[in-house]
Amino acid sequence: MVDLDRWAASIDGRLLDLDAAPRQQPYQCHDVWLSYLYALEGRPGDGYAPGTGFTDQVWRQFPVTEHVGSLFTRHDGKTIRRGDVVFWAAYDGSGLPHVAVALRDAGQYSVYCLTQNPGAVHREHLTRRGVLGVLRPITTSNPTPTPAPITRDEDDMFKPTVHFRTEGKPEWTLAHPGLGHEGAMETEGKVLVRDGYLATQDARIGAAWSRMYARGLGGETSRTDAAGYIAIQQQASLIAHQLTPLIAEIESDRVAP
Repeated sequence: MVDLDRWAASIDGRLLDLDAAPRQQPYQCHDVWLSYLYALEGRPGDGYAPGTGFTDQVWRQFPVTEHVGSLFTRHDGKTIRRGDVVFWAAYDGSGLPHVAVALRDAGQYSVYCLTQNPGAVHREHLTRRGVLGVLRPITTSNPTPTPAPITRDEDDMFKPTVHFRTEGKPEWTLAHPGLGHEGAMETEGKVLVRDGYLATQDARIGAAWSRMYARGLGGETSRTDAAGYIAIQQQASLIAHQLTPLIAEIESDRVAP
């Protein structure tokens, strides 16, 4: 389980943008949710808001991926606990959805949260009016076992890589065996979803991937010509197909008592 206070302190006061959206104002409440999700070992795509694209859809259509369903449970907003992700259908009469992370158990009328927009990430007492429900991190009352050591190769399976196409229109690929599903060929906003990778020609999204996932100082894992770029995508799909059963086995071993 993530150290909630340490996580909150790590982003408090920052202008946080993890998905480069929307273009006109990228520093949204949804980015706090994404940061918390990734701290809890969420994967790219787990925090996606389907349908209208507003953040409330994460709760309404939960789970959007099988993996996020293994990290959280969905509840109504009658009881809000410390560590819950709180979703509003329309925050304080604004008509707009909102999401924040509860830092304390809620009071009768408000809940103390880490939130963003308006302004940078900050702590604030938010009204309970308009609360849609919460996602609650799955925890166990049993002591967390010490995970078995894993090899460097196994560890690398869980590290996404970012690849940039230098020929033609610039394009970025975020590769990871856990992305997409076999036979996937879908479009989510400005992102193409394939088996083993995501691709985008949106420079803001590509830059966000590079900052968050690429090895090194925010640069892409590789920069290559069109032929090399296509080969990387094909290899990503092949690896995803071959390693999906192994990844599931490794993750199961990590949490097995």
